[in-house]
Amino acid sequence: MNIFLTGLPGAGKSTILDRMLAELSPAGVGGFFTTRAITPESRTFWLHDRITRESCHMATFTDGSAKVNLAAFEPFALNSITRPCELLVLDELGRFEEPCAAFKSAVHAALDSAAPVLGVLKVSDTPFVRSIAERGDVHVVTVTEQTRDSAYREFVNVFLTNCA
Repeated sequence: MNIFLTGLPGAGKSTILDRMLAELSPAGVGGFFTTRAITPESRTFWLHDRITRESCHMATFTDGSAKVNLAAFEPFALNSITRPCELLVLDELGRFEEPCAAFKSAVHAALDSAAPVLGVLKVSDTPFVRSIAERGDVHVVTVTEQTRDSAYREFVNVFLTNCA
């Protein structure tokens, strides 16, 4: 079973995922998480490996357009998700990954593997995001500001029932 959180920006998706990881302390966590730096002029996104703690500049969004750093992002992300682990965490997946064929293939291979995958899906109507959300082995929990607490309980329940 693979479990993803989805919802609008600021709903609390990554916070729920981080809270669950901190409270349950599962062993062997791999994968990546993203951070962003927001200024009045731009938003810059960074990818961080959960095992090595190395970082990679992923994309910058300026003047209504995104510039994805594909040359750095794809090999970095591939290393993060193909490294052996007991629990793979992908925080977060969305439209920036759409042009990365090898990365998308590796994500689907990870979803097919024995290790459970936990992650965050941006609200994005792209073929890649849809291909994850529509899988039979993926449980998607929708988070809103109003449902954060119940979404957290559902996320933990599904994890403990199917993955722990």
